[in-house]
Amino acid sequence: MNRMAETAFKAPVYIKPSTKLKKDWFYFWLLDNWKITSGEFAGSPYRFLPNYPFMEAVAKDMSPEIVTMKAAQVGFTELMVAKWYAYAALLQGNLMYVLPTDELAKTLARGRIKEAHSINPYLEQHLSGFDTLQQFKFRSNYMYIRGSQTQIRDGRQYQRQLISIDISRLFGDEVDEWNHRVFGKLQSRLGASLDPIAMYFSTPRILDGGVHKLFVESDQKEWAIRCRLGSCRQWNIGLDIKKHVTYFDEPDRKPHIIICEKCHEPLDRLEMDPQFSGWVAEHPDRERSGYHFNKLFFRAANIDTIVDRFNDPETVEECWNDDLGLPYQPKAFSINNDTLEKCACQSFKTWEEILKECRPLTMGVDIGKTIQYHVRGDRLGMPVMLECGSVHGYDQLSEIAQRLNINRGIVDAQPDFRASLEFVQDMKRYGLSFKVAYFDTHGEKDRVLLRVDTKNTDVVVIARSLAMSQVMFEVVTGKVILPWDVINVDNGDFARHMRAPLRTFKENTETGQQVMYFPRTRKPDHHFMAYVYALCAEQLVQDVANIGRRRTGI
Repeated sequence: MNRMAETAFKAPVYIKPSTKLKKDWFYFWLLDNWKITSGEFAGSPYRFLPNYPFMEAVAKDMSPEIVTMKAAQVGFTELMVAKWYAYAALLQGNLMYVLPTDELAKTLARGRIKEAHSINPYLEQHLSGFDTLQQFKFRSNYMYIRGSQTQIRDGRQYQRQLISIDISRLFGDEVDEWNHRVFGKLQSRLGASLDPIAMYFSTPRILDGGVHKLFVESDQKEWAIRCRLGSCRQWNIGLDIKKHVTYFDEPDRKPHIIICEKCHEPLDRLEMDPQFSGWVAEHPDRERSGYHFNKLFFRAANIDTIVDRFNDPETVEECWNDDLGLPYQPKAFSINNDTLEKCACQSFKTWEEILKECRPLTMGVDIGKTIQYHVRGDRLGMPVMLECGSVHGYDQLSEIAQRLNINRGIVDAQPDFRASLEFVQDMKRYGLSFKVAYFDTHGEKDRVLLRVDTKNTDVVVIARSLAMSQVMFEVVTGKVILPWDVINVDNGDFARHMRAPLRTFKENTETGQQVMYFPRTRKPDHHFMAYVYALCAEQLVQDVANIGRRRTGI
C-alpha cells in the first residue's frame, strides 16, 4: 500500500498555528489587501491562478516554522513578502527579511518593497514611521531588510548590527547563499520571542546543507497527482524526472510529457480536485513544515526545455537546482572508514615506534567553530599524520607549533584574514615559516598546485581541486600512515570530516574534457582541509629545497 493510501489524503496538518489568529487568516488577508508587485500581473489584486493549484495550501499553512526548498522563479517571493507585511499588520513583534547580501537587500527594497507601498493603499495607510526603504515602522512594529554578508572588512561590524536587532519574525530568502555564520545567531534572536515565526525559502545549492538540510528535518511535503485511469488510481508523489517524464534521457524524442509512474498514462499538471491532487507529508508527525517546489508540476514550465537542460553537461547542475528544486547530486567518490583504517598502523605499540622515528615537517590549519590542525611528518620517506586535533585559540596553536618545531605551515585565510595573518607573522619570531592560504582555480589548467602571491609573500594561492584530489589519492592508495585509532581521533571528528568531500567530474565548457570537481557540501570538512594545507605546506618545503640546490649548484 502506498503512502497516499495509508494516510487517506488530507490537507497538510498545520502544527502549532498562532493562538492569536484564526486558521487561514493570512489566506483571506492576502486576497483582501495585497496587490502583486512585479511581473505581468503587477498592480493586480492577488489571486491564486489555475496554473498554481498548489499555492493555496501553502498560503493557508500557519505553522510557526516553514521551510520551502524550491525551484527558481516560481512566484514564491511575492507570497513571502506579502506574509511578512501580514504578520506586521496583525501581530505584535519586529520583523526582519534577510537576503544573502546587502546589495540584494537594497535591490529588494528599491524594487518590490517600494512598489508594494505605492500600489497597496492598505500598506501606505499603516506606515507609521519611515527611516529608509530597508528600515521602517509599520503600525507598532519595526521592519528590517538586511543582507547576511558584506565585504570581509566591513562584514564583522555589519554582522554585529544584524544580530543585535530584536526580532520576533524572521523571513530568510535564498538561505543557501547566506553567510551561515550568522544563521544560528539569527535563530537565537527569535528565542526571546513569546511567539516566534521563522520562514526559510531558497533554491537548494548545497547537498546536506542550507535549505536542503532544513527540509530533510521537516515533515517533507511533496505535491502529489493521482492518476485518473479507473484501473490505476496511483498517487504520484513528488514528481521525479526519471520516473514521471517520458524519454527523460533522450532529449531529441520530443514532446516529453508527465506520466503516471505505474500505468504511464498522461497526468494533468493542472489537477485541482482535492481527491486527485494535494500536498503529502513524508513525516506528518514532525513539527517543522516543509515544502518542495518542483517545476515539473508547473503548467507554465516547458518540460522539453527541462529535459534538454538535464541532459546537457553544461546545464545539468542548474537544472537540478533551478528546475527540479534539488541540490545537485552527481555520481561521486568519497573517502570512507574502511579506507582510513587501511592506512592506520596495527596497534598502539606500533604507533609509538613510528612516532619515535618520525620527524615533524608541516602543519595545516583550517578554521571552523574551533581551530582544526593537522601535523604532517615523515618516516623513512613515508608521510605520517603525526598529530591532529582542535584548539580554541591561536595561542594554543602557537604552543603546538613551537613544541614540535614545525618547519612550515599553512593557515586558512577565512573567515578572518587579519587574525590568520597576525598568527603567521607572529610565528616568524620563533623562526617558524607559516603562510596564509586562499583557494582559486587558476592553477587547475596548468596543474600548478601552489603559488606564492606576488603582492604579499605571506600569502599562497592553492588550486583547490588539485590539492583535494591529492589528499584523496594519498589516502585511497595507502601512501600515508594514520594513527592506530584513526576513527576516534578528535572524538571522531577527523573521520567524519575526511568522509565529507565528494569528488566527481564535469565537462570543461571550453575544451570538452572531463575535469575534477568537488561540489559544495555543508557537512563539516575542516580536518580534511587542514590535511590539504599540511600537504601543500610540504610542497613549499620541497620548493625551497629545490631553489637552494639550483642556487648552490647542487
